[in-house]
This record gives sequence, structure tokens and C-alpha cells, in this order.
Amino acid sequence: ETNAFVIDVEASDADAPQFPIVSYQLSDESLVNFTINETTGEIRTRGSVDREIQNSITITVIVFDQDYNVSQDILVTILDINDNDPVVISDPSVDITENTESRITIVATDDDVGDNAVLLYTLLDASNNLSYYAINATSGILTIQPLDRDPGTGGVPQVTVDIAVSDSGSLSREVNFTQTVNIIDVNDNVPRFSGNNTIYVDEGTPINTEVYVVVASDYDEGSNANLTYSVVNGTAPLDFIPGTPRLQVVSIPLLNGSEEGRTSLVIQIQDWNVDPSNRSTTLVTFDVIIQSPRPLFPPEIVRLSTNENSNDTIGYVQATVRGSLQLLNYTIIQESPFGNFVIDNNGSISAPSCCLDYEDAENYTLTVGATIIDDPTLFDTTTVDIPLINTNEHEPILFPVNLTGTVYENAAQGTNVVRALAIDLDFGNLGDVSYIVNDSSIFVFDNTTGYLRVINPSALDHESQSEYVLQYQAVDHGTPAKYSSFGYIFITVTNVDDLP
Repeated sequence: ETNAFVIDVEASDADAPQFPIVSYQLSDESLVNFTINETTGEIRTRGSVDREIQNSITITVIVFDQDYNVSQDILVTILDINDNDPVVISDPSVDITENTESRITIVATDDDVGDNAVLLYTLLDASNNLSYYAINATSGILTIQPLDRDPGTGGVPQVTVDIAVSDSGSLSREVNFTQTVNIIDVNDNVPRFSGNNTIYVDEGTPINTEVYVVVASDYDEGSNANLTYSVVNGTAPLDFIPGTPRLQVVSIPLLNGSEEGRTSLVIQIQDWNVDPSNRSTTLVTFDVIIQSPRPLFPPEIVRLSTNENSNDTIGYVQATVRGSLQLLNYTIIQESPFGNFVIDNNGSISAPSCCLDYEDAENYTLTVGATIIDDPTLFDTTTVDIPLINTNEHEPILFPVNLTGTVYENAAQGTNVVRALAIDLDFGNLGDVSYIVNDSSIFVFDNTTGYLRVINPSALDHESQSEYVLQYQAVDHGTPAKYSSFGYIFITVTNVDDLP
């Protein structure tokens, strides 16, 4: 403080009052920091005096009378005031090991003395997750509970702790300090496999062909996350390309005539640590499917059906390549019997309406082939069975159209008069016919035999009616039924000798 009172210097002279003290003065060195009243001897500070630079100063006071002078050294002790902030000298960034309780000493100084230099440490609310941290108020030891470093398991690689450092002076001075804590990884996570557990390999794949890449990761970092791969079990013809997660063929896979083969492969994924006993391992089992690269039809015979003379699509066949549909070339290799069938590249089978007649053939068998467009040597065949559905396509034909017959007027009931005949080119019951007559009061057809029979003998009387002309048709058993054209039956009633 400038012009602060220091001391009153008093001196006496035995020669007084004849020769009194004339003045008080300071040595040149003392005048740097102090002034003195030459009359009263009062000493004051010339400017600010910093105790932290010099905690005491020796002042040389010179007292003069008329003829003589005398000097006296005065030791001035500089008293401390709380004029310095605490200074944190700790490293603002430190490393700790994850999952381990850690202690860090926060070191701070204060150039003041006494209570002004007694420091206290407290945590600020700005610190996240205060429950993980505690600080000793007087020693500055920061205790950190075990922390997880790995983001994949909810941890963080770095935290910050905000700390207030204050002195104990009456007018306390305080500074804030942020301690950055870097969490050093330990190998506390196992490797994680995140790929597909099924590996497909084509039959005949050449040796050294890469067929699969293992996808794995480790939540740790650095060398703890460096993964190595090895095959530990299984019969699949695969192994890793050294130093990589890539599986390659080491012997040509064969199916021995089958369409698909299955085997297994067990691999080990291991992370790295200086201490081999601290390395983590994950075992993964793969289902290895050796498959044919050629198209494959289902093993069953394809069974379709269609109406005769239909020109609609009959049905589809489909081959797959490695279990999925692809654009293939489909061809009809053989037809038995020939039906002029066609197939497109979608596997759709059809035939022109002119050529499928149930009366010619009831069933067709096709051999269909499928080939890879870019490699016709890769092919497969299947058998397609197509039974035709008989349809009622033909009308009955009367043969002959007109019939003649005679009957005695005394004919008994059930007497055969004439037999009708019709031809229906349809097959089976669709080709069976019955007959109908326009007047069935006297005559009716027996549809088992085709005969027109007498059903009302009493109505036959030559004298009343000697001739009958009936209209008739043949009708088949289809649904809906088809009818022949009309024919006529001419019947003569023969006279017999009646009672007078």
C-alpha cells in the first residue's frame, strides 16, 4: 500500500537544547521503498511493498544535529495480506485405468502465508455424475470410482471434473480447475461376431477362391481390439487367408452327385493382449452349404392339367440357382406324345388349341430343361406330367337319321319297334347317348338298348291309325348336354284279324 505508516523514529541528543537534532534522513537504499518526515521521523511507504517478493526490509535511518550524525538500522517485517489467488500446478490431464478405483492428488499453491495460504478443495456441480467422484477438502485427493471406457457398453473414453480451490483468508480467493481424466482401456470385452452363420460355396470352386468375410468387432480399443482369426474345428474345405478375416477354399468342394451338401466350420476370434492369459476369445459355428452352381428343379415330377383344346397357359415350371430365382433359358427337350407344347423363359407352358385332343391322347409327358444363359453347360431337367381334362365338344350324330319300323296292332307292351343308333366322338360318359321322342304316349326309347318300344298297346289300332311319324333326337351325357339334329321314325301298324 502506498504511503502506509511504518514507524515513528525518535532520537535524543545530550547536547540539546544547545545543539538539537536537526533532521531525520534515510539512506539511499532505503529511499527506494520508504519516505521519512525529516522533522518528525515518521516513516511511510513510498509505493506498494510486496511481501511475496521480500518479507522484510532493513531501513537505515540517519539522524543529524548541527555537527554530527548517527545511523540506525530498523528491520521492517512485511505483513501478509490475502492478495494472491491459489495456483493449481497439477497436470490438467491425467490417465487412469478403467474399471479401477483411482486417486489423483490435486496440487495447488498460494504465495500468501498463514490462513491466506491454507487451501480447501471442493467439487463443482458442473462435474457430471458427481456420485463417481469425491475429493478430500484439505489434501486435494480426488477419488474416482471405477469407470467404463468403452462407448459400445455405455462408457466414455474421457471425463472432466471441475474443482474449486480456495484459500482460508478472511476475504477468501478462489480459482476453478478442470481436471481432464483419460480412461485407459483394459481388455474387458470379448470379440463380437455380427455376420451371417451360413456360408454358401459352389461345387467345384477353385482353391484359393475367397468365399466369405467374417464380420467381427471388439468394444475395446487399440491392441485390445485387434482381432485374429483361426479355424479350430469342422470339415468344411475352408481356411483363413493369413492375417485376414477372409475365408478361402483350400480344397475343391464336391457334392458326389447330390444337389446340396452340408458341413460345419468352427472359427475362433481372439483379441490381442501382451499377456496371453488376458486375451478374450469367441467361438462361432458356421453352417457351410456346398451347392451346385447349375439350375435345379424340385426333385418331384411337375404335375399340371388342362382342358383339351385349350389355348390358355397350362402352368409353370421353375428352376432355382443357389436357392434363388434367376433368368434362365427353358426348353422342351422331349414330348410324349407330341403335342406342340411351347415354353417361354419364365417357365410358362402352353399349347395351341388345335393340338390337344383327349380323344387322341389322354396324357402328355414333357421333359423340360433349364440352362444358365451365360453358360449352357450348367443345366438341369425335370419331368412334367399333363393329363388332359375331357370336355364335351362333340354333338351326337344319328346314324341313320331316319328310321322305319312295323308293329302289329295287337303287339304286347314292351315290344321292340325299331332301334336307333347315334355316334358321339367324345370319350367316356361324355360319349354316352340317350334318345328322346316328341310323342311318348304310345312309344318310348329304352336308353339301355336304344330300342323304341311300345308302352301303350291299347292305343294301337290299324283301323284307327295305320301309320305314325315321330320326331326324335340323341342327347349326350355332358353338362351342358349336346343334342343331335332331328331325325324321323316312320312306323306302320300291321292289321291283324280282329274278332267280328
